[in-house]
Amino acid sequence: LVKYNPETKEESYYLQKDRMPKFMLQTTLNSFKPYKQGVVFKEFLSDSVYLIQGENYRPFMHFNFGEEYFWKGKALSYDFQEGMAEIQRSGKVWQISSIIGNRMVYLRCNTTQSIRTYRSYLLDRKSGNQVELDFSKSPEENFSFEAHIWYQDQLVISMSSSDVGELLGQLEKGQYSFEGGGSLASIESSENPALMFITFKNSLK
Repeated sequence: LVKYNPETKEESYYLQKDRMPKFMLQTTLNSFKPYKQGVVFKEFLSDSVYLIQGENYRPFMHFNFGEEYFWKGKALSYDFQEGMAEIQRSGKVWQISSIIGNRMVYLRCNTTQSIRTYRSYLLDRKSGNQVELDFSKSPEENFSFEAHIWYQDQLVISMSSSDVGELLGQLEKGQYSFEGGGSLASIESSENPALMFITFKNSLK
């Protein structure tokens, strides 16, 4: 993690490593996300999040999967080919994406090589309780979506407009509404993804 001032050309280094890991994988995932008056930083193949505010940074959150986390012990020395093969065999969590809100945290955890195969969790920061979320479309398929931010304690996601009707079909009428004069017909006729604001219960048990 490097901070660079283009005016003074000053470089500040944080979280320095003695050597680069053997396992290298390019990704479009953004390591930085806004959080209150700062930003949170999570390295790609890591289970820890750091908070950066002004000139300071500090450990902020750690996701402890215990022995179910892949990057422990021998796994740290794998090169790309060895690592991907072992990931597929182990079934352990190897990549974690987090969306951190004031009250809850959404986690998306990959356990296979496929980026379409993942498990979703919701963590209650106050109680420490957690639940696994079920986004199954059928026994063989999940709804495909992207989680973006927490907005006023609602999780904002985007998903294919063609899937919205099937998702709402699993809910009761009073569990959803359309904003801005929208309707299911107008959403399904659009080629753009649908933006959804999801409200969870006040506490997880």
